[in-house]
Amino acid sequence: MATKLASFIFRIGSILAVTPSYNTGEMTFVRKLYGLLFATIMTISIVVSTINRDFYRSIPTVPAIERTILDINMALLNYYLIFSVMFWKRIQWKDLIKKIHVLVDKNCFPFAVIFLLIQIFDLVFLITAFCFKLDLMGLEYVKKYNFVYVQDYMVFFFNSIMSFILSIVLLKYKQLYNSLLHTYRIQTIEKVQKNLRFLKVVNESFNDIFEWPIFLIISYTTLHLLCHFDNIFMTSMSHKYGSVPTKKIVADLSILFFCFFGTAGMILLCDAVLIEAEKVLTVSYKLTEFYEEKLYLTRVVLENFPSFSAAKFFNVNRSTLLKVLTSVIGFLIVFVQIRQV
Repeated sequence: MATKLASFIFRIGSILAVTPSYNTGEMTFVRKLYGLLFATIMTISIVVSTINRDFYRSIPTVPAIERTILDINMALLNYYLIFSVMFWKRIQWKDLIKKIHVLVDKNCFPFAVIFLLIQIFDLVFLITAFCFKLDLMGLEYVKKYNFVYVQDYMVFFFNSIMSFILSIVLLKYKQLYNSLLHTYRIQTIEKVQKNLRFLKVVNESFNDIFEWPIFLIISYTTLHLLCHFDNIFMTSMSHKYGSVPTKKIVADLSILFFCFFGTAGMILLCDAVLIEAEKVLTVSYKLTEFYEEKLYLTRVVLENFPSFSAAKFFNVNRSTLLKVLTSVIGFLIVFVQIRQV
């Protein structure tokens, strides 16, 4: 059942043109053609919405630059997701999916169910926010943001699929920790060493495929938070949408928290894997009291310790969240000061 759900998850990714087939990991000619068609439609929609979106001219220079960078960041991220799976990361994706086949078992079933529930929750959030904005701005909103919600969902889905893979890896580290905690057998320890090496290979494949998407998603989330907090601040000070612009604020808050918690979940899962690996390392130190050979286990753990990189600019862990929030607060203070001038 877990395998079927994993296959269904990747089928959703195939519809969005951001993942290959789960069964083979192959990108056939038809899938590549579909990806190119999807990218073409996205390009046309971006051009049309940019032409219809002229509000950048009526807002201060700094926020206008920030929102322009946000649009560019989103476009770069989505183009990267589509074209990397078709071309330069095609072999790496195939290799990673083979490894996922090895890792997925019945214990992964809850993660797959949670993933699907999150997708339903995501869609409800996006549709609700879209309906609120449509009610406020009418069909003019569709002209200006005709494909933005699809792009948003592509980002949120990719965040979710990374979290799904990280959950599986986290589960395996937990299983290794429990194995070491309740055994003193050499055979079990040798098996743990083998699994640690395999998980390190999975970690390297994960970084190879996802390091740039992680960087772009974190930067996108930072800009998204900044943009929507700024929108909420401006809306609360404006009478354009009525004396109490509740619907617009609710819509902005929905997208804001939706975006943040998706990225925060992915970052915290990276951190959880690191914490679990540290627990394995701690147990390996304690086992030296019983067998001198366990010193080799400690070396294996250290040599195969996981790490998560954002395009090699920085490592991803819990402190990354603090840096994102610090950046957002700093820029918001600057924006408020600019508007008071």
